[in-house]
Amino acid sequence: MQKFSSQPIYGIGIDTGGTYTDAVLVDLRSHAVLGVGKRPTMHHNLGQGIVDVLNDILSAKNTGCIKTIAFSTTLATNASAEGRGAKVGLMVIGQVKPFDAPVVSVHYLDGGHDHLGREVNALSIERIVDTVLSPISSTRAEPPPPD
Repeated sequence: MQKFSSQPIYGIGIDTGGTYTDAVLVDLRSHAVLGVGKRPTMHHNLGQGIVDVLNDILSAKNTGCIKTIAFSTTLATNASAEGRGAKVGLMVIGQVKPFDAPVVSVHYLDGGHDHLGREVNALSIERIVDTVLSPISSTRAEPPPPD
């Protein structure tokens, strides 16, 4: 017989957007939403906005039960799409159609999951590290052909 811990398992989702920074705390066993937070995005101090919204959703919770954190940066995505900010390189994971974006480089990496979250192709952490540490070039690779 399989024994389950009575400890909750929490997941956190955070999105730093152009106007607001949002967060949600979810019980990953029951899928119940345990807390939501929304704070104005502080462009001069993005980290503080994230800390504030996390404090809102984590009051009186056992942070040792947090097993997953998903972070989305709508703010960075929008700036890249609008051609604002620093030079950007993309790492695209999995099979995609070619696309145009205002970035200086695109690196296509093997890996990915299906719609149920099952791994389809393994992601190489070594390849990610090599890509991150390589100088940004102005080359634009084409995606690999579909299998």
